Amino acid sequence: KAAQQISIPVPEGCTDPNAANFDPTARSDDGSCLYQF
Repeated sequence: KAAQQISIPVPEGCTDPNAANFDPTARSDDGSCLYQF
């Protein structure tokens, strides 16, 4: 029987510090990073 995971919402956002919209509070990258070249 699999252990029941209590899902705590993980703040999602851009986790790449090199991206224009880097989110320092994000814990999970959601693929929303924008780059300015």
